[in-house]
Amino acid sequence: APEKKKTYDIYFAVRNKDGEYLDGAILRVINDEDRSKPKDWSSGKTLSELSLAAGNYSFLQRVPARGYKTGETIKFKITEEGKVEDAGDHLKEIEGKKVLVIEPEQLEGKTFYGIEDKDG
Repeated sequence: APEKKKTYDIYFAVRNKDGEYLDGAILRVINDEDRSKPKDWSSGKTLSELSLAAGNYSFLQRVPARGYKTGETIKFKITEEGKVEDAGDHLKEIEGKKVLVIEPEQLEGKTFYGIEDKDG
């Protein structure tokens, strides 16, 4: 049997420039060598955690959070020791953890901010 690859807990987030988490984005992490099994999930108001083996990966918003652009794809590498490298300043320290962060730009035109909530 092929030996099970060691995996590491890697943290991800989508936040705006003010550091607020953006929920409702569809996120994807894909291994650049084996593109057959992307991991997709929805962003929430917290960090996301995936177990990934060593390798080269891409992290992106497949569907951006509402009111935001898709933003760039973040390339990163997980070493055999489980360290994240090559992510530049997309690797941030949040809540004491090293986190890969997409910070998308807001879309132009504040259409849905102008709608007043009549109940509130």
